[in-house]
Amino acid sequence: MSSHDNNNNDDAANAIAIEALLTSAEARKNAKEVAYQQSNGSRRREGRWGNSNSNQQQNTNHRPSERRNDNDDDRNGYYGPSNNNNNNNNRKRTRDVTDDERPARSTDRWERGESVPDDEEEKPKEKADFGLSGALGEDEKTGNVYKGVKLKFREPADARAPRTRWRLYVFRKNNENPDPINVLHVSKQSAYLFGRDQRIADVFVEHPSLSKQHCVLQYRAVPDKASEGEIRCKPYLMDLGSTNGTFVNGERLESARYYELRRKDVFTLGQSSREYVLLSEHTS
Repeated sequence: MSSHDNNNNDDAANAIAIEALLTSAEARKNAKEVAYQQSNGSRRREGRWGNSNSNQQQNTNHRPSERRNDNDDDRNGYYGPSNNNNNNNNRKRTRDVTDDERPARSTDRWERGESVPDDEEEKPKEKADFGLSGALGEDEKTGNVYKGVKLKFREPADARAPRTRWRLYVFRKNNENPDPINVLHVSKQSAYLFGRDQRIADVFVEHPSLSKQHCVLQYRAVPDKASEGEIRCKPYLMDLGSTNGTFVNGERLESARYYELRRKDVFTLGQSSREYVLLSEHTS
């Protein structure tokens, strides 16, 4: 083979190699263009939808959507989905809150962290006092109030319940029937109050001329004048400042003074027609 033929073969090989290089370069160029086009297309699409979502989020910040799914509260919770997006946190769902769901608000200004000036510090509320006050309270301490009513008398220190079984036989004036209309047993306690106040009266009287606290039958342990050194329990009657008076054997008693009663004494009250005769159990 001649040298001329060798040169031709080398030129052909070089041409083939150059063509292969050009083909490879063109392929790489085409691949780059395709990749670039794909990259630009995806960027345009992402920017388009991204801007739309951003605008929608900005609009929802100023104007919350009124469209709502009934299952949103159960799926996302009371205040919507739990994420770190500030926009979603601001879009709180609104619904009626019952008293049970509302957190208890402290009424103490110190617990709420509010400063209270010295001259405006909260003072404890005073409780209502329904107890007696004034003279009525003093009378209750000394035992002069009965069932909330101030009595017009106070039993003396020598007050005693009698051993003698005293009785009051009640008759009506100018009555043709000689039998008593009532018999009162007045020996179980040391005093008996006569009056129209049914709450406190031991002997309730209904005549309109009588007072609410008219008079009192009081038993007192006093020395016996007939027997030296002996104490006897005797009945006394005292008018309590009544309007129409108390009468013993027809004589009106002076108010606020004790008058000793004896067997068969008769006393009347005001303008009432009833007569009270004092007798003991074995009096004939």
